[in-house]
Amino acid sequence: MTPSSVSFTPADSTRALLRIHAAPEDEFTITTQRDLHFIGFRDAPIIELLEPLSPDLALEIERVGGRLVGPASVALDGAMASWVPEHARDDIAAILQHLPTGDYWMVRSRKKLGAPGRALLGNEWQAVDDSLRELLKSDYHYVLAIGATAGVGPDLRRPLLGVTILNYTGQETTQAVWLLQPLAPREGDFQIENDESIFIIPVTGPLVLDHLEGISSVQSLRCRKQWADRGARALARDLATGPPDRRRG
Repeated sequence: MTPSSVSFTPADSTRALLRIHAAPEDEFTITTQRDLHFIGFRDAPIIELLEPLSPDLALEIERVGGRLVGPASVALDGAMASWVPEHARDDIAAILQHLPTGDYWMVRSRKKLGAPGRALLGNEWQAVDDSLRELLKSDYHYVLAIGATAGVGPDLRRPLLGVTILNYTGQETTQAVWLLQPLAPREGDFQIENDESIFIIPVTGPLVLDHLEGISSVQSLRCRKQWADRGARALARDLATGPPDRRRG
């Protein structure tokens, strides 16, 4: 991906707005077949998301064993290299090579994984294995981190890439992000700087789904606009490390 295809605007030391102007040839995206969403590379997705016939029922998630993001062929430079912690620069460069067109919040966070055992999948709490772990639950937002391998928790030492699911519970009150592991977990006792993870939150583009899109296109457009105008920004603040800088984004 060339520098001209990426815009990077820090809001403060913990949040930055990322804009991808042109999709790469080999993009990490969502391919939809009716109620099935294949998340990952088109030729080898890593996760299958099944939407039920009724939005009141649970979403279903299944791993399909696809390809993960490989090493970066270029290094970060400029403002992004200064903003991203050194331990994550190669990882972010690798992910950037595959992001589809759209806007994203990049967040530095010290959020910890919740206890294993259950997760909110759509409108139902489900018993799940250790690879699905809650990161944030509020009145408006729900964030679930998903490991690369069944039974193995997400590795917060590497950046996680989100898929946004609007109207998550079948109502406009809850917007969710599933944070996926596009890179293989790190091996050994590698330590990350200041215990900070990096999360990439889709604001617009192919990695934003709407659970109610098939029911009301008008409602879907309204919800997408609200998410782009303020919802994603609010979630980025909730996930960010510590208090925001005096500059408000």
